[in-house]
Amino acid sequence: MTRTMLLCTLLVLLGASALMAGAPQPGEPDLKQLLADLKSDNGDTKLNAIKALADIGPKAEAAIPDLIAAVRSNDHHLQLNAAIALGKIGKAAVPELTKSLNDDDANVRYYAVWSLGLVGDNGKDATAVVLKLLADKDEGVRRKAAFTVGRIKPDGAIAFPELLVVLGDKNADVRRAAADALVQYGGQAVPELAKALKNDHLESQLEAMYSLGAIGPDAKETINELNAMLSGGNVRLAPAAAQTLARIGKASLPTLVCGLNSADVTVRYYSLAALEKMAHDAVPALVDAVGSKHNDVRRRALWILAPLQLSDKTVVIAFAGALKDTDDDVRAMASHALQNCGNAATPALAQLIAGLGDSRSSVRLNCAHAIGNIGPAAKEAVPQLIAGLTSKDSHLRLPCAIALGKIGPGAKLAVPALIAGLDDQESWLRIQCAESLGQVGPDAMEAVPALTKALNDSNGAVRSSAKLAISQIEKK
Repeated sequence: MTRTMLLCTLLVLLGASALMAGAPQPGEPDLKQLLADLKSDNGDTKLNAIKALADIGPKAEAAIPDLIAAVRSNDHHLQLNAAIALGKIGKAAVPELTKSLNDDDANVRYYAVWSLGLVGDNGKDATAVVLKLLADKDEGVRRKAAFTVGRIKPDGAIAFPELLVVLGDKNADVRRAAADALVQYGGQAVPELAKALKNDHLESQLEAMYSLGAIGPDAKETINELNAMLSGGNVRLAPAAAQTLARIGKASLPTLVCGLNSADVTVRYYSLAALEKMAHDAVPALVDAVGSKHNDVRRRALWILAPLQLSDKTVVIAFAGALKDTDDDVRAMASHALQNCGNAATPALAQLIAGLGDSRSSVRLNCAHAIGNIGPAAKEAVPQLIAGLTSKDSHLRLPCAIALGKIGPGAKLAVPALIAGLDDQESWLRIQCAESLGQVGPDAMEAVPALTKALNDSNGAVRSSAKLAISQIEKK
């Protein structure tokens, strides 16, 4: 009797467990209810069910027939979300989606082929029909077919010939989708893309270069072909070739450096543009370019290097040498580059001091700022900075006053000139002279009477700067 009762109890518990296993757990969607909602005549109910089924994924396989029906409906919201849901269900949806690729309605073909792309690698069984859609009369279908080829990645021997044809499609979005698909194959696609560079179809060539650039270093075997396009004189191919070379990276550097020596200014321009995109990898080449025989190359190389805030001594010396250039723009850019080097510009101090007397105003200003950024180590520039502070050059006086302050106690020799600046008619100079005297510190004690007088200045900022300077000098 006891055994019989235990057996009955066990069967009851097993039955309850089975029922619980088939029932939705708290917080989980009810699949049966969602399948029922999928057949609802209410559009919102149906749409919400489709979205929930997408979240369930492969376990929602039972919904495939109704989701396919939604893809074949005339409601774009239902079509879109059903395509997403089928894509998330995955491999089980492939046979029905493949059938839909032959539908007479372009919208159905569009969403079906896109859904296969969302399935990804498991959608390879649909390869033949997907490739056929690359020639569909509807451009949207062609575009999504190209997208899907890149996602399911059929064997390259089958896919490449078809994708290369699409690189010449009349629609730009379709061409780019094909180019993106080829990128998914990486280095495997490079030999085929190299062929596309030689087919004399402009749009195909441009898209092939886009793909090669996206593939990057693995496309280095096409550098010679790209160089030919860079130098070929075509106003669309040349910049695209330069950009592709930049994306391929370091292996392109010798080719681009050769481009800097070209007799064709356009080739030089695009070569420099490519080196600019390569940033720090191109620094040695750009530093060498600072000594180019071509003014445009020297200018642009400095313009590219200036914002990089480089501290390498070799680079600084190259900038310093450019301060002696006969071209005004080159000198201006070299002085700007040194200004961005901070105290790393110390090896160029002699050239910067000489630059304070340059014939071009922007060079003089940049040199003064660069000297100030060197800081206390620029002490030997103090006499020339004093000359700049007391000169008739209204633009130079302020950066010289700033530089003297940054040099600090080492600028003690400038104290009389800074005191005189407290009486200047320009308030901005009076403010800076007060600040710089404070930065000199106790060695500027002789300035305290003049600073005390400045406490009554008509300009509030001058008064504040004078008060702070006195406390810095007297160490209060």
